[in-house]
Amino acid sequence: MNKSRTSRVNHSGKLKSERASFRTIECRFDCLVHAVEILRSKGFAVSSPEQFKAKHIHALVEHWENDDLSAATLQNYLSFLRVAMRAIGKGHLVPKSAQLVSDPTKVVVSKTALEDKSWSAKNIKLEELLPKIAAEDHFVANIVELAGAFGLRLTEATQQKLTESSTQGGQLYVIDGTKGRRPRLVPIETDKQREVIERLKQQVKRKDGTLGNPRRNLQQNRDRVYRVLRKLGINKEGLGVTAHGLRHQYANDTFEMLTGVQSPVRGGLLIPTKSQLEARRELSERLGHSRTSITTAYTGSVQHLARVRHGRVIEIVENLATMDEFILKAFGEMDLEYVELVGRCASGEAALSDPIELAFHPIPKMEQINEFVQDARNHHPAGVLVHFSQVLAMSQPGYKSVRIYQHEDVLS
Repeated sequence: MNKSRTSRVNHSGKLKSERASFRTIECRFDCLVHAVEILRSKGFAVSSPEQFKAKHIHALVEHWENDDLSAATLQNYLSFLRVAMRAIGKGHLVPKSAQLVSDPTKVVVSKTALEDKSWSAKNIKLEELLPKIAAEDHFVANIVELAGAFGLRLTEATQQKLTESSTQGGQLYVIDGTKGRRPRLVPIETDKQREVIERLKQQVKRKDGTLGNPRRNLQQNRDRVYRVLRKLGINKEGLGVTAHGLRHQYANDTFEMLTGVQSPVRGGLLIPTKSQLEARRELSERLGHSRTSITTAYTGSVQHLARVRHGRVIEIVENLATMDEFILKAFGEMDLEYVELVGRCASGEAALSDPIELAFHPIPKMEQINEFVQDARNHHPAGVLVHFSQVLAMSQPGYKSVRIYQHEDVLS
């Protein structure tokens, strides 16, 4: 199989030719080899994609669907297959992914963030972890600090040259390690960033001006970064964050700096449209993306979050139906006028597995609440949290509530 140039049509409709990254080419090649192996195991006499027909494509899709792959993985496989078929003049065999699968929702991939993946969202501070990383490998600590300060990918931070020419004019010139070698300028605008640049410049040991260990090549230095972070538990399984979370933190912090309002995933919902669009253009350039829409993968989208959270509220309310008899019984015993869904449940931020957050009106006796909360565990695995809604409303900005039971429900 030929690992060659790929083409695509850009937004203006012109054919745009670009060289895929080595990693992408390698993944495509591996996927096609695997596809041939799958078909042969199913009794098809094929030895290369050139022999593929419609029946082979459908057999592959059925196999991948039965493997219960994630939407992103299934979409990638179909994309790799589509590129290969187009290259040999058989693109018609692989139409849009939704037309190939039994359930179109299986290939719906949402790239809009629904939560803040920054380290700060987990109350983790890079400056507190840097000494631990440096104790393991100070070269790795320098690379991670640079990545955090400027929102670089780890590959970029590993290959970033800290020379006079790459940091002049109050900007960091980034090109090595970028996707498609797309160059960009990242402003050096805070005192902290200037201090980081000047200090790290003094610690460069490699002739090429990068921060890695001079005894290792660039690939070995990059692999070393991931090994050290994994060893220290700086991953999803350990602290619940990834190195890429530093890029998310830079993106969300920068969005707030540019708009004066927190990003959608941090609760910012009243963002002027013009201000938001300008901020996304600026942010996409800083992060090295050609499309402004990709910034929502870091900051979230007001509209998308609103839709998703509204759907979650409906799910939570529908799930409460299993507790109807229990809640209505307590309703009568406590002589309540109405019950509200509140907190993260009312805003749509809670999962179905989280405790149900309720507020009673009027507020019953404390012993009645304690008895209700204790008994609720027999009806919902995570239990119920009862809030004093007046206190919650005063302490929680953007307090939301959804009335779910009222006096008429008991009477009926």
